[in-house]
Amino acid sequence: MSTTENIEAERINANEFLYINSSPLTKPKNVRPIFVSNTSGIRVYGNSEITDPTEVEFQYIKKPAKVQWAYQIVFQEPLYDAANSVNFELHPSEETELVIKILELSGILIKDLSLYQVMNQEENETIQQEKA
Repeated sequence: MSTTENIEAERINANEFLYINSSPLTKPKNVRPIFVSNTSGIRVYGNSEITDPTEVEFQYIKKPAKVQWAYQIVFQEPLYDAANSVNFELHPSEETELVIKILELSGILIKDLSLYQVMNQEENETIQQEKA
């Protein structure tokens, strides 16, 4: 495969490989590769199995882990438990919006109207910039 062009490989199930590979019309080619993933890794097939890992670049969408804030009660007060907590898994482009929302909600909780207004104004500016 050429390393200068991006060609998307189609994902198939392992049990489909024999059927796809046995027909000349559906047999994988370098211009139309396929891949099979299993517990041992990923195999990419073009005109033959691609064994050089430098020829393949992966992009995927990962489902983020479920966020969990754990705590323990110490002296009748909740104490954050970092060992059993699961943090956000966010794309860096989402971090600013998350911080603005958290600060906005903090402004409501601590009844600090000025903090809430500043965060609300920041959010409105972000929305206007996205629309422009």
